[in-house]
Amino acid sequence: VEAYRHLGYEYYQAGNIGGSIQQWETVRRLDPNSPDAYRNLGYLYMQNQPDYAAQMFQQYLTLVPNAPDRTTVEQFLNGRRH
Repeated sequence: VEAYRHLGYEYYQAGNIGGSIQQWETVRRLDPNSPDAYRNLGYLYMQNQPDYAAQMFQQYLTLVPNAPDRTTVEQFLNGRRH
C-alpha cells in the first residue's frame, strides 16, 4: 500500500492527476480505513466530480473527526448543500 501512496504523491507532483487518482483509488481499495486516501481523493475530485469528492470527504471526516483541514473540507461540503 505504501508504494501506491508514494506513487499517488509522485504523480500529483508531476501534474499527472489521472495517475494520482488511480493510485489513491488503489490505496482506498486495499486499505478502506486509510484517511489519507479519502482526503486526497476528495481534493483530486473537487473540480470534475464534486459529488464523489463529497463522499470521499465525508468518509475522511468520519475517520478523522478532528482533521487539521476540517474547516476547509466542511466549507466545501456546506457549499454543496446550498
